Amino acid sequence: EGGGYVQLRRLMIPIFQFAIISVLLTAATISDIRTREVSDIFSVGILLTAFLNFNIENLIGLVIPSLCLVIAVVCGGFGGADVKIIAALSVVIGLEGSVLLVLIALISMLLFHAFARVIRKLRKKSAAKSYPFVPFIFIGYVCTEILLF
Repeated sequence: EGGGYVQLRRLMIPIFQFAIISVLLTAATISDIRTREVSDIFSVGILLTAFLNFNIENLIGLVIPSLCLVIAVVCGGFGGADVKIIAALSVVIGLEGSVLLVLIALISMLLFHAFARVIRKLRKKSAAKSYPFVPFIFIGYVCTEILLF
């Protein structure tokens, strides 16, 4: 009956949204790794997917990228594209999701740095001073969606 269709539709929209965002984040990750530059088209595309499953309460999630922007201006470490992508994702996943995403992204980058540092030390090379952050945002997004779905 109609009820089953409605339930299926409610499930398919977030899956479709996740798929689109994953494609956009994959392309953004490749761009960030190769050039350390990420086009605004990726953050705009992610933001547009918010309208597939829009929730006005998710706008509160913009607090997190605002904090990232302040950190970027004061301390450095975040690029403009990183903040824009986090902001776009925040509109999709809300405050709780944004906090979790950024936390997972930072922890995954820290673990990657520790692992890279050990490997480089064994090879008698110095560790990299910075890393592209979009790949870690992508990891944070996927983990957040799995944990909160």
